[in-house]
Amino acid sequence: MKSGFVAIVGKPNAGKSTIINALLERKLSIVTNKAQTTRNSIKGVYEDDEYQIIFIDTPGIHKAFHSLGEYMNKESLNAAKDVEANILVVDASKHFDKGDEFIAKALSNKIPLFIVINKIDLMRLTEVQELKKQYQEVYPKAKIIEMSAIENFGIDVLLDEIKQIMPEGPRYFEKGTLTDKDSNFFVSEVIREELLLTLKQEVPHDLAVRVD
Repeated sequence: MKSGFVAIVGKPNAGKSTIINALLERKLSIVTNKAQTTRNSIKGVYEDDEYQIIFIDTPGIHKAFHSLGEYMNKESLNAAKDVEANILVVDASKHFDKGDEFIAKALSNKIPLFIVINKIDLMRLTEVQELKKQYQEVYPKAKIIEMSAIENFGIDVLLDEIKQIMPEGPRYFEKGTLTDKDSNFFVSEVIREELLLTLKQEVPHDLAVRVD
């Protein structure tokens, strides 16, 4: 069997959670149009007859203004260290900026990197190609994949590329395991998702859910 861990990192709202849900063909991570929807790293287990790949959905890396933001950044960057590969998700509609430079310096160049330029359905082909060229200059060794996760375009390409670099390894989770989180966690996440979708501005980001 081939197995290993793959971290999915990037800035807020780039589509990381949508991608892991598509890779696993189930809703593991909540998705909203608000930044910092994902607060905790979540492991999702992909498995077939030959592979067990543990994908790690991480909080968006951003400029932190409080302790929660600092914690979320630390969660993401720590997840990207001891893995077989990293997937850097990029929003095709956003320009390369200082936040992207920060991520570029933080990611180890010793770990295989796949750059997913997501949301290409929102952009012109020339704009996508220009952004792709820019990222190739910053990450010359990275494999760049164009994707529209919401349209399920490019997901199979990414999965095939990840499989090609997986080493021989053990079964880290029992067969049939979906995630490392328990049911209480997902109950709290579904509630928080509804709050994020319903409430406006900063209010939903100050909320926490506790399941008794």
